[in-house]
Amino acid sequence: MINKFNLILKIVKKINYQVKTHILIDKYDSQYISHNLKKWGKYSVGKNKEKGVILVDLFAKNSLIHFWSYLVNILAKKTNSKIEYFYISLYKSKLLDYKVSIRRLVKLFQSFNVTKGISQHDFKYSKGEIRLFEKKFYALKFDKKKLIKFKIENIKIGDLISDTYMRAHLSSTVNMEDESLKKIFFKAIKFYYVSKSYFNKNKVVAVIPSHTCYLYGIISRIAASKNIPIIKVNSDNRGNENFRINIVDRKFVNEEAAPYFNFKKEFRKLTTKKQREGLKIGKKIIDNRLSGNYDETLPYMKISQFNKNFKSSNLILKNKKKKIFIFPHCFFDNVHRFRKMLFTDFHDQINFLLNLSKKYDKYEWYYKPHVHELKSEFNKHIEILKNFPNVILLKPKLGHCEIIKSKPHCIITNHGSVGHEYARFKIPVIFTGDNKHINYKFAYHANSKSDIENVIKNNKILRKKIRFNLNELYEFIFMNYFYFQNLYDRKLLIKDTFFNSKNRSIWDTPAILRHIIKLSDDNDKFIEKYINNLINSKDLKRYFS
Repeated sequence: MINKFNLILKIVKKINYQVKTHILIDKYDSQYISHNLKKWGKYSVGKNKEKGVILVDLFAKNSLIHFWSYLVNILAKKTNSKIEYFYISLYKSKLLDYKVSIRRLVKLFQSFNVTKGISQHDFKYSKGEIRLFEKKFYALKFDKKKLIKFKIENIKIGDLISDTYMRAHLSSTVNMEDESLKKIFFKAIKFYYVSKSYFNKNKVVAVIPSHTCYLYGIISRIAASKNIPIIKVNSDNRGNENFRINIVDRKFVNEEAAPYFNFKKEFRKLTTKKQREGLKIGKKIIDNRLSGNYDETLPYMKISQFNKNFKSSNLILKNKKKKIFIFPHCFFDNVHRFRKMLFTDFHDQINFLLNLSKKYDKYEWYYKPHVHELKSEFNKHIEILKNFPNVILLKPKLGHCEIIKSKPHCIITNHGSVGHEYARFKIPVIFTGDNKHINYKFAYHANSKSDIENVIKNNKILRKKIRFNLNELYEFIFMNYFYFQNLYDRKLLIKDTFFNSKNRSIWDTPAILRHIIKLSDDNDKFIEKYINNLINSKDLKRYFS
C-alpha cells in the first residue's frame, strides 16, 4: 500500500512539474514577457534583402532561454533573418503529446520574436510512412549494434535513438523488443524527414540547439551536412553554471562542443608566449583541484573528492595484492557522446570489465561509482555486482586520496576526469573508448576489447604505452577547462549571475526570471558585447560575410 501511494505521489509531482514548467504562466513569466516585449520590440526582417532563418530549440530551461533571447535577436539583425523554433520531446509522457504542453514555452519565446518552425505536434504518419518505418525497424533484426549504426541518407541517427531510449527510460541498455523503442524510432525518422524538408524550403543561417545529443541532435546533424553553423550555449552543473558559447565542430557534432580531437593542433596555433601561459594555467587548475580546494571548472563538485577531510574506508584492503579500480559512468546520460565506443553501451562495458575480474583474479578489483550518482543508478550498480562477489563496491563519497594511497595497479574509465587526475600521480589509466584526452599519451587509449585485456594482463605493456609528461597534462587541462570555455572574451564579459542565481532554491523555477530581470539593465552591454565578439570572430564571420 505504501509503495502504491509513493508511486501515485511521484506521478502527481511529475505532472505538477510539467504543468508549471510547460503550461501555466505565472506572475514571473508575465513580468519576463513584458520585459522582453519592451526590450526587443516587434522585430521584422528587411523587405529588400533575402530572408534567412535562425532555428532555435524550444527548450524548457529559463537560464538558456534568456541567453538565447540575446543571441537570436542580435544574430537576426546581423543576418536579416526571422527566428523560428523547433520542438521535439525527450521524455515519455502523454501530456507532451498535446500542444498545450508547450503553451508556456511558446509564450516566452514569442516575447523575443520567435515563431513556430518545426514541431512534433504537427507530425502525421501516413500508412505508407508507417510501412516504411516498420520495414527499417525490423531490418535491424533486434540488434543493438545495428540500431546504433543506423543512418538515413548517410546521416547517422541510430546512436541518438539509442541514447534517447535509455535517457527517457533511465535504462542501462536498450530493450530492442520494447514497443516504446519503436515509437522513438518512428518519431526520429519523421523528425528527420520533416526537418530535411524545412531546410530545403528555408535558408537556414544558423541552428541554436539546447543539446546535440538525443533526438534534438538530428537537427544539428542535418545542419552540419549543409555547412550551416551550429551555435551552442554550453553550461555545467545541469545547465546552471559556467555559461559560454561554442561553435560546434561540423565534422563531429559533439555535445561537449570543444573539438577535443584537435586539442594539440589548436594549442600549436597559439603563440609561444600564449602556450607558456596556457601551461601555467593548466598547472594551476590541476594543482588546485588535487589540493582539495573548490575548483570552479567543476562547479558541480562543491567539495573536491581530493579533500583530505573525506572519511577513509576500511573496504580498501591493506595487503600486497595489486589493485584495479573501475570507475563506471552514468548508464543513461548521453552514452554515445564521443566519436566511437568499443561497446554498445556502458552496461556492456561494465559487464566486460567485471567478467575480466573473474578471469584475472590475481588482482583485487574495486568498483567506485561517481559521488553524484543518482539513487536509481547506484541501485543498478548493486544489482550488477550481485553476480560478481569478488569485486568490492566502494561508497560513492569515498575520497580519491584513500584510493591513491593504496597505489593502484591501474584504473579503468571510459572518459572520466579521473583519467587526468590519476595520471598526475603517475598511476596507469586505461580509457575504454574515444574521449576528451585522446590527443595525449599520459594515459592509455584502448582500440579494442582485446587491447584492454592485454594491458591488464601485462602491466609492462601498459606502462610502455603510457608517457607521463606533465606538460602534456597541463596542456590538456588548459585546452579543456580554460581555452575553449573562454573564447570571445567570455571571462572578461560574462558572469553566471547574468543568467542564474546563487540561490539554488530558485534554479529551474520561474522565480529565476525575476532575478534575471532585476540585473538585466546592468548586464545588457556585457552580454551584447560577448555575442558580437562571437559573430565578428573568424569562427562565424566566414558564414555571414
